[in-house]
Amino acid sequence: GLGMADSVSIAANPEGKSVIQLTGHVTNGTHDHLFMESSVGGPSDVFIPAPVCNTVSVPLRVNDLISVEAIESRKGKNSYKAVKVLSVNARHPSYVGDHPDRPREREREREREREREKEREREREKQQQQQQQQQQQ
Repeated sequence: GLGMADSVSIAANPEGKSVIQLTGHVTNGTHDHLFMESSVGGPSDVFIPAPVCNTVSVPLRVNDLISVEAIESRKGKNSYKAVKVLSVNARHPSYVGDHPDRPREREREREREREREKEREREREKQQQQQQQQQQQ
């Protein structure tokens, strides 16, 4: 399955432009989008759209040092658009919707599935027995 961060990254790059990795500090922005440097101490010319910011479970803050996958996107003063956050302050971010207990969740889902299967089995058997009884009468 595709994680949310990957789906967002694909949606943010509809033409499938080649992706480069950039590392720099978050410089400014509003609650729904941010800007960052395209290199540490370099120009703040990378736009980080809201959906990309929102894939990271801990909100990005000004002065965070982040690495992103970005595509060339010349709009206004910007040269790049970030499509995926790869690291925040040298740590792998946790993405929204990805939980470490995912496999356990799936296990539980399967358990419940099996339970439901058994229920249905019992139902069918009951119905068959009833039909047989009716036929015998």
